[in-house]
Amino acid sequence: MRIRRNLLLYGLFISFVSCSTTSLQPDTTPVQQEDIPDPAYFICAMVETQPEFPGGHEAWLAYVKRYQHYPAEAARAGISGRVFVSFTVAETGQIQDVQVLKGLGYGCDEEAARLVRETPRWKPGTHSGRAERVKFNIPVFFGRGD
Repeated sequence: MRIRRNLLLYGLFISFVSCSTTSLQPDTTPVQQEDIPDPAYFICAMVETQPEFPGGHEAWLAYVKRYQHYPAEAARAGISGRVFVSFTVAETGQIQDVQVLKGLGYGCDEEAARLVRETPRWKPGTHSGRAERVKFNIPVFFGRGD
């Protein structure tokens, strides 16, 4: 019984010594620097005031009605529906990073991206009284009556 207790104590002592000597050695692993993006490229996910097309939603619909060209290929195929476009409204109201999230094909995707890309400057989103870059999604409708 005494030998067993001594072996147990000896094992605990060895474990303690090996752990403490390991932690005393300095870490020589080189630290990797993370790529921290330029603050100019941060995009606010939540803002107090969302970006807005100049004149509001009704003006957006009028803009689309006036400048949208229903692609001939889509007309021949009888395509109608919505193209979802994502873009960033910069602090200046300029439209950037236009991408089609869900398209229809037949030239509708390219037309929806063109419409968004060529809009006048938007009213930027704001947070705590400051204009911020905001990611924005919008549907563009296509149909025979458009």
